[in-house]
Amino acid sequence: MSNAEYDFGQVSKLSVESIGEPGQRTFHVIIESTNQSSAIIWLEKEQLFNMAVALKRTVSTIEVESPSTSIKHFEDQPPSNIAPNLQVEFKASELEVGYDKDSDLYFVSFFDINEFDIDTPKVNFYTDGDIIDRLAEDSFSVCAAGRPLCPLCLIPTKDSSCIWEECFRKN
Repeated sequence: MSNAEYDFGQVSKLSVESIGEPGQRTFHVIIESTNQSSAIIWLEKEQLFNMAVALKRTVSTIEVESPSTSIKHFEDQPPSNIAPNLQVEFKASELEVGYDKDSDLYFVSFFDINEFDIDTPKVNFYTDGDIIDRLAEDSFSVCAAGRPLCPLCLIPTKDSSCIWEECFRKN
């Protein structure tokens, strides 16, 4: 994994939120470090969903290949390179998900949509499998909390009313 501009090291608190009404929502991941620094990474809904899928696949692959029996101590984990109380916020263009065998931790790296250096992530962090799995589940829940889908064509409805007259499968 490459060095990020802001390496949060091991984090213990991650959350995902959406803001706005269904159909007009924006999505972000919130990373909080132990030194009171945080990052808000804005994502498209598809990016959030695909991140959750990648996290689940990575966790399930690692658990099948080499189930962890080691106990890691916080002081042995990758250090953070960020100053206390730092606030970072940006829109992600892409992300990378992986597993570091040496630390027995998962990592996620986010790349800034406005940065031209495509080889260096803007933010990355490490955390354990339970927190990664919870982030994936929360991401799925946030994505699913949008507008209801048409049961025939699976396109989101415009509001709470039925759109049967616009459904291409019905016609």
